[in-house]
Amino acid sequence: MLVRGQCRGSLVVVSADPNRRFSSRDKTMLSIIGSQAGIALEQVRLYQLAIRQMDQLMKTKNRLSRRSEELQLALSRIVELQERERSRIAADMHDSVVQLMMGSLFELEAAIAAVSNAPEHVKEMQGKARRLFRQAVDETRRVIFDLRPLILDRAGLAPAVEWLSDYALKTDSVNPNLHVIGSPDRLLSQLETAISRIIQESVNNAIKHSEATSIDILVKFTRDHIEIKVTDNGKGFPSNWSIPKGGYRAGLIGVEERAKSVGGKVSISSISGKGTTVYGCFPGRLKGAKISSKEEVS
Repeated sequence: MLVRGQCRGSLVVVSADPNRRFSSRDKTMLSIIGSQAGIALEQVRLYQLAIRQMDQLMKTKNRLSRRSEELQLALSRIVELQERERSRIAADMHDSVVQLMMGSLFELEAAIAAVSNAPEHVKEMQGKARRLFRQAVDETRRVIFDLRPLILDRAGLAPAVEWLSDYALKTDSVNPNLHVIGSPDRLLSQLETAISRIIQESVNNAIKHSEATSIDILVKFTRDHIEIKVTDNGKGFPSNWSIPKGGYRAGLIGVEERAKSVGGKVSISSISGKGTTVYGCFPGRLKGAKISSKEEVS
């Protein structure tokens, strides 16, 4: 059975009469039949191949469609998170830095006015203005850290988390406990940024919404991965709780998206009245490594 001059198989014909011999005409006829059978079989093979390819193309099309929808959803979430972050920073600037600057300005104006009328109060007013200015500087530094911690670019993940613990969290109501285990090597920039933001978001949620008085932060460096754990003693939430659309807890969606963007995973566990724990595990890529495109869109 020939197809385009190539043998695709053999057709074996046996005579029912043991005394019969095939003539040249019989052989020619059988050769034609074999060629036609070969063409038919080849057409069946090509048809089956086309069916499989069409099925594969449909599956690929469906996967691309789902991936497109996932990317669109991820982009919309990123935009939503960016806008929420901008609103939060604007509110912080207005409610803290601007108010402190206005207060110090009033105190200075009052001190200037009191120079001739009540000189004994000038020093006290100057002291108030100085304290307000210092508070404004501290608040400005905190807002800058929220925007982009410069220490993260200069020194790496561990010093940035230490700064967060030492300066941003030490208030009268929150007691931070930081534990860094292993060798804190410099990591890929995207990885350091994602982990830092996840820790920061987890800490912010604990301070603002859980009424926590103690926050434990663990950063563990191993040979091939980085683990983080942020545990608070706040009010927590029920185990069957889900993130409501548009609520403040939607910030946890950003935590999950950031982890996925660098090939990591996070899990959030909580018990009502007993606090919340955010655990994350990330690939330990050193500075200079490259994240694959598959992980960038996963």
